[in-house]
Amino acid sequence: MIKMKKCIEELRKQLDMFAKDIDNRNKEKLLEISQEMDKVINDYISKRKV
Repeated sequence: MIKMKKCIEELRKQLDMFAKDIDNRNKEKLLEISQEMDKVINDYISKRKV
């Protein structure tokens, strides 16, 4: 449970960095970042199911 909380906290930090990065980019880049995040989340979920 503690390990999961640490993973969630790390994910929050990374999402905050992405949000700051998004604020500095145009809307086209926003879609690209969103799609990349979807891939990362899906990969993580698939690995957790194994």
